[in-house]
Amino acid sequence: MHGFHRVMRREFLNSVSSIVAMSAVPGLADAQERQRFSRPDDHHATGRNGAVASTSREASESAMWALSQGGNAADAYMTAALTQIVVEHGLTSIAGGYSINYFDAATGEINSVLGPLGPAEAESYDFKRGSAVTQTGRAMPVPGFVSGLHASHTQFGKLKWSQLFESAIRNANDGFPVAPLLASAASSKAARFDDGKALWMKQGRLLRPGEMLVQKDLGRTLKLVSTEGPEYFYTGKFADNYVRRAAADGGKISMRDMADWKELSRSRKVQLEGNYRGYQIAAGGLVTYALHLNEALDLKSFGPAKDNPESLFRQYRIMEEVFLSSPDYSKETHSQFVSPDYARQRADAETDV
Repeated sequence: MHGFHRVMRREFLNSVSSIVAMSAVPGLADAQERQRFSRPDDHHATGRNGAVASTSREASESAMWALSQGGNAADAYMTAALTQIVVEHGLTSIAGGYSINYFDAATGEINSVLGPLGPAEAESYDFKRGSAVTQTGRAMPVPGFVSGLHASHTQFGKLKWSQLFESAIRNANDGFPVAPLLASAASSKAARFDDGKALWMKQGRLLRPGEMLVQKDLGRTLKLVSTEGPEYFYTGKFADNYVRRAAADGGKISMRDMADWKELSRSRKVQLEGNYRGYQIAAGGLVTYALHLNEALDLKSFGPAKDNPESLFRQYRIMEEVFLSSPDYSKETHSQFVSPDYARQRADAETDV
C-alpha cells in the first residue's frame, strides 16, 4: 500500500494563508457573494417538504421547481443535472457520464443507476492519459449521460421526460449570469475552438463574471432530446454530427457504437456500509473512505477551510490520499476501504508526520 505523498506542511500553510487572505479583497468578495443564496456567515435554510443542495443557484432552483411540480427527489436530481450541463459545462456535459443513488422512502431501498462512458469498438485507446490527443475528437467516447438519465427516469421518475429539460432549455436560450469559477475555466479553454469563441467572445474579449452566456445550439439539442427521446441523441442527427466530428480528428467511433446506447446504463441495489459519525453510507468505497478520513482527522474541530489553513490542508490531504488510493481499490480491497479502522490507521500515520 502506498504512503501519503509528502507535502511540506509549513510551505503549504503559508501559501494557503495568502489565498485565504485574498477572500477579504472587496472585488473577490463581491464576486463570491453573487453565487450565494445567503450571507457568507449564514449557512442555514428553512422550508417544508423538501430541500436541495447543488453547485449552482440555477441548478438548485430547477430542482426546487421539479419538486413543486409533483416530482420526487429523483426528478429534482435529474432536472438539476440537466441544468448543470448548461450553467456548469466545465464540470458536466451531455456528452459525459451520469450516476444517481436514489433512496425510496416507501420501500427503504437504495438503488443506483450509472451511465458510464462507452468505448468505440475500433479504438485501441493506446494514448496516454493527459496527452494532447485526449483533447481531440480521437478520444471522444460514447456518451453515457443521456442513457443513464433515461434509465433512471424510467425506473424512478414521476414527471414527464420533457419536463426534466424545461429549466435547462430556458437557461440555454435566455442565458444566465456567468459565475466566476466558470469564467475562470473558460479563460484557458473557450478560445481553443471556433465554437467556443462564438459563445464566449464579446467585443474582442471573453465574457466576464456576471455577464450573460447564451447557448442557442445547446438549447436546440436539449429541446430535440426532450421531444424525440434518446434516439435523437444516439441514432439521429446529433449522433451523425458527433461521429463526423470525431472522425475529423482521426476518431474511430461509429454510428453502430452510438446505437448500442441501451447497453451502457447499469442499475443495482446499493447496500449501506461504513460508519460515519454513527451513520451508514450508500456510496462508492472511496467516498466512504474519504468520509471516514474526514472523521478520523477531526476536520470538524478545525472549522471552515476559509478561516483555518490547517483545515484546508487536511482536506487537501484527504483528497490526495483518496486519489492515490484509486489504483489499489478493487472488489478484493473494498472491505478494507470501507472500514473505519483502516481510515483511523491511515490518519494516525499522517498525524505522526
